[in-house]
Amino acid sequence: MRCARYDIARHTGAEPTTPVLTPSRAIDSIALQFSRKIRAASPALAAWIVRLHARLVPLLAS
Repeated sequence: MRCARYDIARHTGAEPTTPVLTPSRAIDSIALQFSRKIRAASPALAAWIVRLHARLVPLLAS
């Protein structure tokens, strides 16, 4: 749903004062935020996997 400001701007030829978030831009924004969070969490996840592996190897070897 568009805001009234966007409709007025469209009819007058002026640029809207607030950017309109279209569905594709919203998806791009969500994907970008998600990839940043995954990248930020990757080192911690890798360290957790290494610790888990170190604990499981002796159990599986016996």
